[in-house]
Amino acid sequence: MKPLLALLATLLLATCSQPPGLLERVLAAGELRVVTRNSPDAYYLGSHGPEGPAYELASSFAEHLGVALRLYTVRTREAAIREVEAGRAHIAAAGLTTGMQLPAGVHYGPGYHRVREHLVYRRGEPRPSDVRDASFGQIEVAAGSAHQRTLEELRLQYPELTWVERSDSEAEEILAEVSRGNVQYTLASSTEFALNRVVHPELAIALDLSPERAISWVVSTAAHDRSLLDRVNAFFAGARAEGVIAQVLERYYGNRDRFDYLFSRNFLQHVETRVQLRWHEAAGLLGQVHENGTRLEDGNRPAWCLVVHDGRHSVVRTDAQEVGLELIAFAEIDGHDAIGQGTLLQHDGDLPSVGRGRKVEIDHDVS
Repeated sequence: MKPLLALLATLLLATCSQPPGLLERVLAAGELRVVTRNSPDAYYLGSHGPEGPAYELASSFAEHLGVALRLYTVRTREAAIREVEAGRAHIAAAGLTTGMQLPAGVHYGPGYHRVREHLVYRRGEPRPSDVRDASFGQIEVAAGSAHQRTLEELRLQYPELTWVERSDSEAEEILAEVSRGNVQYTLASSTEFALNRVVHPELAIALDLSPERAISWVVSTAAHDRSLLDRVNAFFAGARAEGVIAQVLERYYGNRDRFDYLFSRNFLQHVETRVQLRWHEAAGLLGQVHENGTRLEDGNRPAWCLVVHDGRHSVVRTDAQEVGLELIAFAEIDGHDAIGQGTLLQHDGDLPSVGRGRKVEIDHDVS
């Protein structure tokens, strides 16, 4: 009898000494750690501060829990998943689509937006009639992405299908290469395509490649602990019922369907020639032009911060604290040494006036 009682006591002590679940630890720490990407379908710094669908939903979830949100960025979707796997983040809210293979200890949350997958090419180039036709061209995708998995599935049906997997690039960067004519084809979800086409109007859809997939968070379930995932599922059910998710999707994706090819092409010829814009900022500015029209003429409204950078280093910027400027036509910039003449805001003399700023800073040291 005594040995049995001792065994029961040991089991009870072991049960009592189990560590708290992940949700309990998040609540006790008062902090939710979320990893994201600097991308228009996730998170970015807009004209009024942090923006993006993933950012807004993560902020709402942290508020729902009553904890602070600690948000940080990584470069790729795959890196975001690794952060959750390693335990450095509780959630990855980075525009992830179901279809990517997840490691042990992480699970997809509920889908909050449905997207299709397209084969994308450059407008004006020969359009492939089907996947077999496209297989004779140059297809490039981000390594480890859901797009790579789609191609692997298609190769079961089309053994001749080949492609290039780029470990140094995300979908947005490859789409820009397609727009410039440097890459023939790539794959993109419907949201990736819609958001990128605003600043790369040469992009066009050649083929639909897959059925709809969901955009979802990836949540830690390490040690089979589903406590945080269960709370995420409950939060999204409530947010969907209350119309919160529909409002977020309409705010970020709703006006992307009203796309004017000629307007965007002419506008961007003024804004960008050989420089690379932080494209989510340019997309936001272009959206303001579509949405606000002549109201852009008011130069006293808060400034839109627009940054041009050649590669990794910003070379021209407007300071939102000092400038009342809302649209800038940039001179051609080919590198640090190219800014030596007073052509800024001069060679685009036919650009309609939309407000006048007081100062433009040239700063080669901004990172």
